[in-house]
Amino acid sequence: GLIYSIYLGYAQRNYVMKAYRDLNPQDTKTTISNIMLDKWVVRGLIVALLPLLVTGMGGSFGGILKASPAIKGLSDMITSSNILPILVPWGIGVIMMTAVGSMTMAGMTAAAIVHPMLGDLGLSPLMATMSIGAGTLMFNHVNNSGFWVMGQFFNLDTKQSIKYVTVPCVVASIVLILCM
Repeated sequence: GLIYSIYLGYAQRNYVMKAYRDLNPQDTKTTISNIMLDKWVVRGLIVALLPLLVTGMGGSFGGILKASPAIKGLSDMITSSNILPILVPWGIGVIMMTAVGSMTMAGMTAAAIVHPMLGDLGLSPLMATMSIGAGTLMFNHVNNSGFWVMGQFFNLDTKQSIKYVTVPCVVASIVLILCM
């Protein structure tokens, strides 16, 4: 994508330069390379770097949790309790999403935790997957890279992002688990 964008920028350099000068009439000495590298690439890195770092840290934490010897004990404790079986994968998804931050990592980690319990819970892999997915919608907040991407994409500050990203995700998670 980056190489293609640079190619297009150079191929359409007259249009790019005109558009830039129309927006920035005081900047008369900028070159096409300057626009593409200092403006386009740097802005792209600013938008993408934080979500990539958050996702990487979440993935590392998920890997540590999956390798923990306590997973077997947790499985035994949960399956012997009186919790409604469909709430177990959902709850683990919620906990993982809150702790890890990345929906993908939370879902994968929750699946690794729930998989040994499926027989004892009496859930099909499909129901467990759907329940985990609903759980990972809950608490989509500041430690999730998707939260920041959506906030930046819609030019929202943190407070607005919580209002327009986190709250609808909480509602969606609850509605989904109630429908199961």
